[in-house]
This record gives sequence, structure tokens and C-alpha cells, in this order.
Amino acid sequence: MSNFLALLLAALLLVVSVARADDCGQPYDLSEPGKPFGPLSAAPGARMAIPVRSQGNTATCYAQAASNLIDAWRYTHEPTKPKPGQALRLTSPLVLATRDAFRLGKKTSISFGYTKSVLETARLEQNACDDEYVFNNDAHEKGPADVMLTDTLEAAWDAAGDYLAKLGRAKALWIKYRDLPRSEWTPEMLQLEEYHKIDVASQKMDWDKAYTYAVHVKGFLPIGLKLECDLLAAGFPLERIPSIWVGKVNAFLIRALANEKSKVGFLNAYYAEACKGHEVSTAGIPEPVLVPAGDRFHPDTPEKTKAELKKVLDRPDRQPIELSICGRYLDKAAPDDDDRKIFSTSVKGTWHELKKNKDGEDVSRCISGDPDHPNDDSGHSVTLIGRRVNPKKPGSCQYLIRNSWGSGCFRYSGRKDIECIEGRGDLWIDADELAANARRATALSQDR
Repeated sequence: MSNFLALLLAALLLVVSVARADDCGQPYDLSEPGKPFGPLSAAPGARMAIPVRSQGNTATCYAQAASNLIDAWRYTHEPTKPKPGQALRLTSPLVLATRDAFRLGKKTSISFGYTKSVLETARLEQNACDDEYVFNNDAHEKGPADVMLTDTLEAAWDAAGDYLAKLGRAKALWIKYRDLPRSEWTPEMLQLEEYHKIDVASQKMDWDKAYTYAVHVKGFLPIGLKLECDLLAAGFPLERIPSIWVGKVNAFLIRALANEKSKVGFLNAYYAEACKGHEVSTAGIPEPVLVPAGDRFHPDTPEKTKAELKKVLDRPDRQPIELSICGRYLDKAAPDDDDRKIFSTSVKGTWHELKKNKDGEDVSRCISGDPDHPNDDSGHSVTLIGRRVNPKKPGSCQYLIRNSWGSGCFRYSGRKDIECIEGRGDLWIDADELAANARRATALSQDR
């Protein structure tokens, strides 16, 4: 009798396991050789079709995910589909972010945004910028060259504004204190004297002397750009300014610095000029749709979240999905039960919580984990590119995630709930955990 009960129990467990596997859906992996997020061939060291990227400190995860969705579509559909083993011209995430921020009227930053909006901008403009051309970065895995360029350009804007302000202050101080004996000049007046000399020489159109004076002014940027900003602000003819910092793009760089009224406008003007003749087509990209439509996932119902994702993942055309999750879930190096509070969810260790709004309705939000900013709604976008039954835990499901924090695994060290693939930065994550921390998703429509 005991043997019969043991067999019956084993059979029941097998049925449950198979049922859970069916709930997970048919396994697939878009990072396999020949797939959009895999190597171009099975040969060791083969180039990745869509490489792992690092967003650096730009807070543009939303645009990184949008770029993944666009390039995966282009990789698998005509007329942009490359021949087997052939590389795809990739879209630049930071140019996508810049164009979207400009379209939305943002002034100061391209950080933080929505994948759906970026995709809508790419559809409207019908093209994106060739990542490899603009950033001259054949091996994306070696470092975020695009991030460094954007950081440099933003520093250029900030510094140019600082220099222009100093020129204006120098003029005002000179008018106010020009009859004051030099022995009574303040340190600030002595510091600004060089700026006044540039201005005076420029008014006399003595450009050689203005340039000579500008050489003595020290700043935070490479000397070439600093001189150009100073001279341009003082009226130095554009065609007389030597291209001594960024070569062939120098003229439109300083023209954008002088003419644009905001940092986002400056970045957009720079990239618009730099991308001329090096666009990649986004024509035909399907309309982006939210999942679930017009709502957010509920942290207390991860099974419902998984069911919504399964509908999209089971579509005939296997395409990636942007998934907005609580950023703190991935960012914490080694979470444990004591380190992460359990809010109103049955899934252990979520960074999701529920609150009541003024109408008494449940509102789902993320927890920042930062005691100095406890109300910071710290969302993060990743790209869902696969799923499987957990080989170490039959009956449970895992999702494959492409993140935008580079190809290394050090940020996830100590995480027993995350299996990071070294050299790729892709993550196999328990579906229940990820679903409990999911906010919403964006996919490209297949309703045509």
C-alpha cells in the first residue's frame, strides 16, 4: 500500500510539474547563435548581432530597451534583415533618447523616459542614427563610447554656459570698477580680466590678439573647445576658429553651442548634423503597445502578470519585450530576508508595494531603498528575450533578461535568485520574482 501511495504522490508531482512547465510556455532563447541577441555564428568569439551595452550614468535604460526592440525587428524583417552571418547596422540608444526628449520639449536632460515614447518618435522620424558611425566604436563590449561622448558634450554645454556668463560678468564689472586703482581690485576682478581683454580685442576686430589672450584662460574642458567657446561668444568669426578639438565636426559643434537655447536642443542639433548620411531606417516599425493596456501590473498577482506576458511571448513572431521593473530589485548586490522588507505581496523580497491614493484605490509603486529619498519611484527598463523551465527547479519558470549595465556579472554577485551569463550580462531570473517586481511592459504590435 505504501508503495502505491508513493507512486501516486510521484505521479501527482509530475502532473503539477508538467502543468507548471506548460504555464511557462514553449522555451526559447533570442540570444542563441543566429538570433537577434546572439552571436552571428556558432564560431568561438563571433560578433554579437545586437551587443550588450552599458548605459553608464546617463539613466537611459528606457532608450536602451527601445533600441533593442527596434534592432531585433530590423534583424528579422525585410528590407533591413541582414544575410546570415552579416552584421546589422545598429541604432544609437542615446540619439534615440535625445530625439525623444527634444520632441517632448525637455530642456535640461535626456535621463529618464518611456520606451513607448521613444518608439513612437522613431516611427515618426522614420530613421535613427547609425551607432557605429557616430561613436566610432567597433567593439561595443570594450566600453560605452557613446556614453563618454554624451558626457563630454553635456560638459561642453555646461562649461560653455559658464564661460559666457563669465564674459558677461567681466563686462559688467569693468564698467562698474574700471576707474578703481588696480591695487584695490578683488581676486574675482583679476580672474575675469582675461575675459575682458578678449572682449575688448574682439570689439576692435583684432582677432589675433583676442586669440592670444584666450590662450591664457584656463578652464575645465580641453583647451581647444574652451578657446572656441570664448572666441565665438566674443564675436570671433566662425570661419577663423581652428578645428583643434573634434576635427571635422568642430564647426557645427560650436555653432550648436552658440545657437541652441537648451542642453537637449544642443545635443539634438549636434547629433542631427553628425548623423547626416548615416541614418538607419525605422520605417515599418510596428506601433508600440503597453502590456497590460493602459494599466500597471499588480505586485500581489504575479500569476496574472505572467499570464499577460505569456500572451505576448506566445505570439507567432518571436520578438523581445521591454519590461519596466523596480530598479532596486536588480541593483541590490546581495538581498536577503532581513535586508528587503516584504510589503503586501506573497512573493518574498519584492521591492513593490501598494498604497492608497486619494480615492482609496490601490496604487502600485516601487521602493527606492534609499533612506534619503524614500519616495523615489525607481523604475528600470530591461529587455525580455527568452524563457525556459528552471533546470534546477523543475516546475518553475525563468525569464531571460538583457540588461543595459554591461557584459559583466559583478553587480549580481551573491544573488542566488539570478543566474548571470558571464561575458554577455544576460540574466536568467525566476519568473515569480520578476513578475512581482514588474510595473508594465512595452511590445511592438503584431496586429496588422
